[in-house]
Amino acid sequence: MSSLPSPNIAPNVETGLLTGSSSQEGLQNHPMEADSTASDASDDHGIGDDLSTYTASLASTVSDYQYENGRRYNGYRRGNYVFPNDQQEIERLHLQHHMISVLFSGRLHWAPIDPNPQRILDIGTGTGSWAVDIADMYPSAHVIGTDLSPIQSHWVPPNLVYEIDDAESEWTYKRDSFDLVHTRFLTGAFADWPKFTERSFRALKPGGWIECQEIESRILSDDGTLPPDSALAKWSQLLIEAAETYGRSVMAAAKLADWMEDAGYVNVTNRCFKIPNNAWPKNPKMKEVGMYQMVNFLDGLQALTMALFTRALRWTAAEVESFLVEVRKDIKNKHIHSYTNFYVAYGQKPE
Repeated sequence: MSSLPSPNIAPNVETGLLTGSSSQEGLQNHPMEADSTASDASDDHGIGDDLSTYTASLASTVSDYQYENGRRYNGYRRGNYVFPNDQQEIERLHLQHHMISVLFSGRLHWAPIDPNPQRILDIGTGTGSWAVDIADMYPSAHVIGTDLSPIQSHWVPPNLVYEIDDAESEWTYKRDSFDLVHTRFLTGAFADWPKFTERSFRALKPGGWIECQEIESRILSDDGTLPPDSALAKWSQLLIEAAETYGRSVMAAAKLADWMEDAGYVNVTNRCFKIPNNAWPKNPKMKEVGMYQMVNFLDGLQALTMALFTRALRWTAAEVESFLVEVRKDIKNKHIHSYTNFYVAYGQKPE
């Protein structure tokens, strides 16, 4: 594993290289440059072990799915997670994993963990893509991936197992047992992130690390090309309001580092990356990330909006569909230079 730069140095938000002394400084001083030759986006082509923990192979109740507005949702702890778990969503999650791989230049984690970790816990593993990659990267480690839904592939490395579990319930893992606890894209999944950081602290070995790779769902622009009365800007604000009403904030990512410090972690670092919402950036790498994000955004838009707007804001399905017509146009419009912030916060349990 290559050596890591000093903690608390912010990445250049366009290239991932290190500049500045804080993530906020990096955000303010390094806006992405738009591609002046941009056409509509549509013109782009290509691109612990315990009996109370249920496993995917044994828990028949887990497949008692919930169906809502034409999409399939988890049956176990139904309603706790607003994204579906059907085949369409599985394909979106695979694309999302690849997008972050491009953004991070193939890097799976940023915390400087032990080069020979023994136990790694991936909370909210989804399709298991990250868990598979980390198990391959560290064959010495026993990797556990947990999720509410049994949507993972049966073909996995021998050092990886999946468990159907709810991370918001009491944990049954032994204290001081993991080298790394990891999350990615769980924004909106937890009602109480501070409690999650505390549970992770107890489960980690002294010297172990927690790392959360999470998106903040507010849509931003640095150059005024996202009018406040645009459909996309309105959608962003309504989503934030709906999630707060539902009790599962989509604005937690920027606070994770502070919560880690409150829980007792040391060497806490907070990095922030910009993810463009289509291929508007001039930088080739960020243009590629933007193309993936546009597909990721469009594929997940209907399910996320339908769940939160109908459940929390009491919109009808027809009202949601009508509104999303204009939102999709804004997502594809490369003259709107919008992006979302993606945070990587990690901290170490004291030795």
